[in-house]
Amino acid sequence: MNPSELSWETACNVFGQWLEYYGPMSTDDIHEKLFIERSIIDHLLDDLLEAERVISGNLVADLDVLICERENYEILLRMNRKENIPEIEPLPITWLQYFLADIQGLAKKRNDIYACLDQLFGFPLDVQLLESDFLPSRLKSYTISMLDRIMQEGVLCWIGRDKKIVLAHQAEMDLVGEFREKGNREGVLPSSEGKYDFNTLVRTSGLRVTELTDALWEGVWAGHITNDTFEVVRKGAAGGYKSPKIDRPLRSRRRSFRSWEAVTPFAGNWFVVNKPVPPQDLLVMDGLLKERVRILFARYGILFRELLRNELPAFKWAEIFKTLRLLELAGEIYTGYFFEGISGPQFISSAALRKLQQGFESDSDHIFWVNAQDPASLCGITVEGLSLPPRVRSTHIIYSGADIILISKRLAKLLEFRVLPGSPEVHASMEFFQHFLLRETNPLIKIIIETVNGIDAIKSEYIEAFDSFFEIRKNDKQVHLFKKRY
Repeated sequence: MNPSELSWETACNVFGQWLEYYGPMSTDDIHEKLFIERSIIDHLLDDLLEAERVISGNLVADLDVLICERENYEILLRMNRKENIPEIEPLPITWLQYFLADIQGLAKKRNDIYACLDQLFGFPLDVQLLESDFLPSRLKSYTISMLDRIMQEGVLCWIGRDKKIVLAHQAEMDLVGEFREKGNREGVLPSSEGKYDFNTLVRTSGLRVTELTDALWEGVWAGHITNDTFEVVRKGAAGGYKSPKIDRPLRSRRRSFRSWEAVTPFAGNWFVVNKPVPPQDLLVMDGLLKERVRILFARYGILFRELLRNELPAFKWAEIFKTLRLLELAGEIYTGYFFEGISGPQFISSAALRKLQQGFESDSDHIFWVNAQDPASLCGITVEGLSLPPRVRSTHIIYSGADIILISKRLAKLLEFRVLPGSPEVHASMEFFQHFLLRETNPLIKIIIETVNGIDAIKSEYIEAFDSFFEIRKNDKQVHLFKKRY
């Protein structure tokens, strides 16, 4: 190749195509192969480096600065990473649920609510299930005062998303993909800078209480308004986020006030969600994508396409796949075949890889339960070899390690045991039923069991296991469980 006989642009393209046939080389190697003046090679390399077609640096250990075509070097890095991954026998897909439960603290409950909330960061959550199921299944002891206290600290906030909420830090809205939009979306709030209690908004908006309540929740679910307490969204969920519709006067004014107070958002102060503008700098956007991937690895340990189907749009597979490859090239994560039945690439963090290397066989006696809509649940996720019930909020699954002990549907009305009557696992599962009656959020007055393994509960051998834990009342077909009186 003689650059003097070509246009400079053509010379750069030809030189770049020539480099595609080689791995990392020094400029001396290039000069020896092409017999081109060193100054011309340097100028060609400068242009290719600026166009990001080649990279330069200490590309090979213990060698001086080398040059390599970018895609070739990425392929070499990927091959090197793959060779350096310790060989692991892929686990049966049935162990994946235990793996996720272990990562998120369901298999071994914690005392640290902050760690639990960090792993739920950016996931769309059902408000009631968060306190009735998600946090109690992770913590040794959960009370609503714990979340209220954290909200009072002023760091954590919640954002509405289609009748669900996303937990985030006020300074990190860009991580959940919440960016400022054009136009005034604050609605009933006098300003985007202040915080306003409900009574102040009644005065400044000129709206009736019912109209203001509906307007606030409309702003919440559009993602533009939030509140500095959790109590307001907790009560809103209990009332369906709607103002009470009273067709006729109630006899008792006291009863009327209670009816209104239960669903009117009196608590806390309302304010506009502080959303940053979308980043224009590609490096800033690249940093955001990497942080989102790290959030997902903190939540799951392993990532594959189907696992992310319930995430926010900013955390979907198509949005993060390129970043996953970049982090793989950087050696921060690994790809491989870790669980059977998963089609497509599987990426895993270094910490999660160490867990797989340690093995789970010794944990086969850990008993835990998971709501079907829990962020850690595999219900509704299509993976070969998994057979789980639909992702329904009233469905729960109790596990012993990788094995299913019990599937509970419709809040325990329909039970399907996978172990024999009288087995230790049946008795161990009683803690799950006690949770329904003892939890602080939405406790049941009684548990009504209609069928067990397809037959009337009254005829089931499994009912004997409940005698030591509950007060039991029976009718012709059903069994009713109440809190034990001591």
